[in-house]
Amino acid sequence: MIDLSGRVAVVTGGGRGIGGCICEVLASRGAKVVVCDIDFEGAKDTSRKITGEENAAFRVDVSQSKEVEE
Repeated sequence: MIDLSGRVAVVTGGGRGIGGCICEVLASRGAKVVVCDIDFEGAKDTSRKITGEENAAFRVDVSQSKEVEE
């Protein structure tokens, strides 16, 4: 198993489905996870579910460069 302690993972589409599962796996391996999704409630739900040292949820539409920059 890969140890991701001290690493930060930014997951787009992390609010549900495959993205949500990826967030869970990364956090279980020690990564700090940034959950990004156009559906902010979904991102927050994933953020609450995952274990790990730290995580955060953001509402962002990655097709909009201004939102990504913010």
